[in-house]
Amino acid sequence: MPLYLNGAYWGAYRAMPAKNEELLCKLSGAEVLDIVEGSEGRIVRGGRTHFEKAMAMLERGAPLDSIAMMIDVESLIELACFISWTGRADADLNMRCYRPAQPGGRWRWVLYDMDLWAPPEDPSVERLCDGPFPSAPYLPQLLGHPELRPLLLSRLRRCSPPYSQGGSAAACG
Repeated sequence: MPLYLNGAYWGAYRAMPAKNEELLCKLSGAEVLDIVEGSEGRIVRGGRTHFEKAMAMLERGAPLDSIAMMIDVESLIELACFISWTGRADADLNMRCYRPAQPGGRWRWVLYDMDLWAPPEDPSVERLCDGPFPSAPYLPQLLGHPELRPLLLSRLRRCSPPYSQGGSAAACG
């Protein structure tokens, strides 16, 4: 949107809502949340005990129905797809995970500040999965899980980015 200060045009301004508890409560419909940030789960609000249990289940390849009790699997797959398509490299800084802090509350993800992208010459999955906190958190676990891998691959195929031969983003469903 155009930005004017004291009647003078200062260029384009990117309006972006705050990724705070108020927005996440509105998205989830909950009044109280646990919120963690980054792939290692730094506490923003509430606690991380439930997060640690959910991540341990994902890491050890627990059955899908068990994982789905703690994690919104669709949200996790959408996160992995977006990261795979863009090759974004700043998930540690610009990713929040939240859940209603109540029995049955499941973890969901929100990304923001999308200004760091993959180098065009290296769009590889290997680069995304490298490091102690990979640029594509959870991608190795999704690809290595016998029940989650087909869900991820099916979602990637159903909505291919515009530059792939599989279709266009306009064809997402």
